[in-house]
Amino acid sequence: MKLTRGKIFLLLGWTGMLTGSCFLLMAIGLVAYEGFFLTHSSKVQGTVIANVETQTAADAQTGAPAQTHYCPQFRYQSTDGVTHVVTSSACSDPPSFTTGQQVGVNYLSWDYDHAQIDSVGDQWGFVVAFALAAVVLMPIGFVLLRRVRSQGHSLDPISFWE
Repeated sequence: MKLTRGKIFLLLGWTGMLTGSCFLLMAIGLVAYEGFFLTHSSKVQGTVIANVETQTAADAQTGAPAQTHYCPQFRYQSTDGVTHVVTSSACSDPPSFTTGQQVGVNYLSWDYDHAQIDSVGDQWGFVVAFALAAVVLMPIGFVLLRRVRSQGHSLDPISFWE
Protein backbone atom coordinates (compact mmCIF):
# COMPACT_ATOMS: atom_id res chain seq x y z
CA MET A 1 0.00 0.00 0.00
CA LYS A 2 1.40 3.33 -1.06
CA LEU A 3 0.21 6.36 0.87
CA THR A 4 -0.74 9.05 -1.63
CA ARG A 5 -2.26 12.49 -1.26
CA GLY A 6 -5.59 11.16 -2.51
CA LYS A 7 -5.59 8.40 0.09
CA ILE A 8 -4.79 10.85 2.87
CA PHE A 9 -7.67 13.10 1.75
CA LEU A 10 -9.93 10.03 1.53
CA LEU A 11 -9.04 9.00 5.09
CA LEU A 12 -9.40 12.51 6.48
CA GLY A 13 -12.62 13.10 4.55
CA TRP A 14 -14.31 9.96 5.86
CA THR A 15 -12.98 10.61 9.36
CA GLY A 16 -14.41 14.15 9.31
CA MET A 17 -17.77 13.01 7.97
CA LEU A 18 -18.15 10.10 10.40
CA THR A 19 -16.89 11.98 13.45
CA GLY A 20 -18.98 15.02 12.58
CA SER A 21 -22.05 12.82 12.12
CA CYS A 22 -21.48 11.21 15.53
CA PHE A 23 -21.10 14.65 17.12
CA LEU A 24 -24.31 15.81 15.42
CA LEU A 25 -26.17 12.76 16.74
CA MET A 26 -24.80 13.45 20.22
CA ALA A 27 -25.99 17.08 20.00
CA ILE A 28 -29.46 15.94 18.92
CA GLY A 29 -29.59 13.40 21.75
CA LEU A 30 -28.51 16.02 24.28
CA VAL A 31 -31.18 18.43 22.99
CA ALA A 32 -33.80 15.72 23.46
CA TYR A 33 -32.49 14.90 26.95
CA GLU A 34 -32.33 18.54 28.04
CA GLY A 35 -35.78 19.21 26.60
CA PHE A 36 -37.19 16.27 28.57
CA PHE A 37 -35.39 17.41 31.72
CA LEU A 38 -36.62 21.00 31.48
CA THR A 39 -40.23 20.06 30.72
CA HIS A 40 -40.39 17.60 33.64
CA SER A 41 -38.37 19.56 36.21
CA SER A 42 -39.45 21.91 38.95
CA LYS A 43 -37.75 25.27 39.35
CA VAL A 44 -36.81 26.75 42.73
CA GLN A 45 -34.28 29.19 44.13
CA GLY A 46 -31.02 27.87 45.50
CA THR A 47 -27.77 29.17 46.93
CA VAL A 48 -24.21 28.42 45.87
CA ILE A 49 -22.52 27.22 49.06
CA ALA A 50 -19.03 26.39 47.70
CA ASN A 51 -16.88 26.04 44.63
CA VAL A 52 -15.48 22.52 44.85
CA GLU A 53 -11.95 22.34 43.47
CA THR A 54 -11.18 19.46 41.11
CA GLN A 55 -7.84 18.77 39.50
CA THR A 56 -6.91 16.91 36.37
CA ALA A 57 -3.65 15.03 36.49
CA ALA A 58 -0.66 16.20 34.52
CA ASP A 59 -0.14 14.28 31.28
CA ALA A 60 3.43 13.03 31.05
CA GLN A 61 3.06 12.06 27.38
CA THR A 62 1.99 15.46 26.10
CA GLY A 63 3.54 17.54 28.87
CA ALA A 64 0.19 19.14 29.71
CA PRO A 65 0.23 20.46 33.28
CA ALA A 66 -2.37 19.63 35.90
CA GLN A 67 -5.41 21.90 35.69
CA THR A 68 -7.74 23.10 38.41
CA HIS A 69 -11.46 23.55 37.81
CA TYR A 70 -14.20 24.71 40.14
CA CYS A 71 -17.58 23.00 40.33
CA PRO A 72 -20.34 24.98 42.03
CA GLN A 73 -21.96 23.20 44.96
CA PHE A 74 -25.44 24.47 45.66
CA ARG A 75 -28.23 23.98 48.14
CA TYR A 76 -31.93 24.09 47.35
CA GLN A 77 -35.16 23.19 49.05
CA SER A 78 -37.56 20.97 47.12
CA THR A 79 -41.29 21.61 47.17
CA ASP A 80 -41.71 18.94 49.88
CA GLY A 81 -39.54 21.06 52.23
CA VAL A 82 -36.40 18.86 52.17
CA THR A 83 -33.03 20.60 51.69
CA HIS A 84 -30.68 19.04 49.13
CA VAL A 85 -27.01 19.72 48.37
CA VAL A 86 -25.73 19.00 44.86
CA THR A 87 -22.34 19.54 43.22
CA SER A 88 -22.70 20.57 39.59
CA SER A 89 -20.89 18.63 36.89
CA ALA A 90 -20.43 21.85 34.90
CA CYS A 91 -17.03 23.03 36.12
CA SER A 92 -15.00 26.03 35.00
CA ASP A 93 -11.86 28.01 35.66
CA PRO A 94 -12.32 30.69 36.91
CA PRO A 95 -15.43 29.78 38.95
CA SER A 96 -18.72 30.68 37.26
CA PHE A 97 -20.54 31.41 40.51
CA THR A 98 -19.61 33.01 43.81
CA THR A 99 -20.32 31.54 47.22
CA GLY A 100 -23.62 32.89 48.54
CA GLN A 101 -24.95 33.70 45.07
CA GLN A 102 -28.66 33.03 44.57
CA VAL A 103 -29.34 30.82 41.53
CA GLY A 104 -32.32 29.20 39.89
CA VAL A 105 -32.29 25.41 40.22
CA ASN A 106 -34.09 22.85 38.09
CA TYR A 107 -34.62 19.40 39.59
CA LEU A 108 -36.62 16.26 38.93
CA SER A 109 -39.13 15.43 41.67
CA TRP A 110 -38.23 11.73 41.47
CA ASP A 111 -34.45 12.30 41.51
CA TYR A 112 -33.44 15.18 43.80
CA ASP A 113 -29.72 14.62 43.25
CA HIS A 114 -30.22 15.22 39.55
CA ALA A 115 -30.46 18.99 39.72
CA GLN A 116 -28.80 21.70 37.70
CA ILE A 117 -28.30 25.41 37.98
CA ASP A 118 -30.59 27.31 35.65
CA SER A 119 -27.92 28.79 33.40
CA VAL A 120 -27.25 28.60 29.69
CA GLY A 121 -23.86 26.95 30.18
CA ASP A 122 -25.16 24.24 32.49
CA GLN A 123 -28.13 23.47 30.27
CA TRP A 124 -26.83 23.90 26.75
CA GLY A 125 -23.00 23.92 26.98
CA PHE A 126 -22.49 20.33 25.77
CA VAL A 127 -25.10 20.75 23.04
CA VAL A 128 -23.31 23.80 21.67
CA ALA A 129 -19.89 22.12 21.90
CA PHE A 130 -20.98 18.99 20.02
CA ALA A 131 -22.95 21.00 17.45
CA LEU A 132 -19.97 23.29 16.76
CA ALA A 133 -17.67 20.29 16.36
CA ALA A 134 -20.13 18.77 13.88
CA VAL A 135 -20.45 22.05 11.97
CA VAL A 136 -16.67 22.22 11.63
CA LEU A 137 -15.86 18.56 10.89
CA MET A 138 -18.64 17.64 8.47
CA PRO A 139 -17.95 20.38 5.90
CA ILE A 140 -14.21 19.66 6.05
CA GLY A 141 -14.91 15.98 5.42
CA PHE A 142 -17.33 16.83 2.63
CA VAL A 143 -14.84 19.12 0.89
CA LEU A 144 -12.03 16.57 1.15
CA LEU A 145 -14.21 13.76 -0.22
CA ARG A 146 -15.44 15.98 -3.03
CA ARG A 147 -11.86 16.80 -3.91
CA VAL A 148 -10.92 13.11 -3.97
CA ARG A 149 -13.87 12.37 -6.27
CA SER A 150 -13.08 15.31 -8.57
CA GLN A 151 -9.57 13.89 -9.05
CA GLY A 152 -11.09 10.66 -10.32
CA HIS A 153 -10.51 8.51 -7.24
CA SER A 154 -13.03 6.19 -5.67
CA LEU A 155 -14.76 7.27 -2.47
CA ASP A 156 -14.99 3.65 -1.38
CA PRO A 157 -13.21 3.46 2.00
CA ILE A 158 -11.86 0.01 1.04
CA SER A 159 -9.90 1.64 -1.79
CA PHE A 160 -7.67 3.21 0.85
CA TRP A 161 -6.00 -0.18 1.41
CA GLU A 162 -5.25 -0.86 -2.28
